[in-house]
Amino acid sequence: MSSDNVCVCSSQSSFCSSNVCLHLSLHCCCPFPCSTETKPTKKRKRVHQETLHVSRKNKTWGYSTDLMLYDDPWKIKKVLEQSDVGPLSRLMLNSDLVKHFVLPVLCADLENTDDVVWKVENTKGVPVKIWDLDTKSFHFLNFHRYNNSTKSYIFNGSWIPEFVSRRHLHKGDEIGLHWDPYRQCFDFSVLRAAN
Repeated sequence: MSSDNVCVCSSQSSFCSSNVCLHLSLHCCCPFPCSTETKPTKKRKRVHQETLHVSRKNKTWGYSTDLMLYDDPWKIKKVLEQSDVGPLSRLMLNSDLVKHFVLPVLCADLENTDDVVWKVENTKGVPVKIWDLDTKSFHFLNFHRYNNSTKSYIFNGSWIPEFVSRRHLHKGDEIGLHWDPYRQCFDFSVLRAAN
């Protein structure tokens, strides 16, 4: 052991002190000269500076470290418009929502994909089962393209009596739909009332 080692234990008392001996000595008295200076402070300072540098670097990368507790299951959300609750008896969805969240689940059976797409695009549509989570009841609607000139799709059939009237839906209410793979149907819920 070299004599330039410095111990940080107290040389004035053999009892407990706030200083810690960094040498692994089994003796009460450490053979090295004692000092109240701590050598690791420079290392701690360097580590702290490196940590600050990394955290500043992370801020410029543009990612969030915020904790997200769950993934929102309501992939299809819509604030109802007058046309959705009026006498036309239909719930209209834009084509982006349909292409991402409706057609993929309706075409899950690869054998009839072309048949389902053809029916949705060219006929009165395909029947779709919907489970109302709030009232725990099943309902059936037809799903198809609204018309060839628009890029919209609609759920129609008994939309007005089974949803708008029964659930007292109004313009401005927000509804949600998502696919339930266990029931093989869409789940429906009123997420937020207008008033």
